[in-house]
Amino acid sequence: IPGASGLEVCTRIKEDMLRNLESRGFTIEDYLKKNEQKQEDWEREVRENAERRVMSSIIVQRLSDELKIEVSDEDLNKQVGEMQHVYKNDKGATEQLQDPQVINSIRNRMRINMTMDKLVELNRPHAKVVKKPAFAKEEKPAKKATKKAPAKKAKK
Repeated sequence: IPGASGLEVCTRIKEDMLRNLESRGFTIEDYLKKNEQKQEDWEREVRENAERRVMSSIIVQRLSDELKIEVSDEDLNKQVGEMQHVYKNDKGATEQLQDPQVINSIRNRMRINMTMDKLVELNRPHAKVVKKPAFAKEEKPAKKATKKAPAKKAKK
């Protein structure tokens, strides 16, 4: 979220979540009740998520700068063209693809992806191959043998 402040990110997270809930026919009150959460707790959680996003964004921007990663105008135009083709029947989407802020957002997303790809490439030689699964199946404890009680003799 290049250039965005923590407050802006926090507001976006809240708006996105409220829109998502609304689209599914829920309110924030429904969400809080279902999750047994108070409004203040939710606000704190959103604020913490926003702070993490901003910090992550700053780190990735610095890595991009350090690695000298840039998105060429040619690559950006190609990506926007592909998106316009995909959304050619959606007038709202094609109009959005003319908005300089949207185009800048696409450029930033491309730069982030290129940075992540470069980090993977640079670290591939240092990666260790793990031969056993990361999440081994839980072993069940062996059942203890139990002695059966002797059968009761029938009274005659």
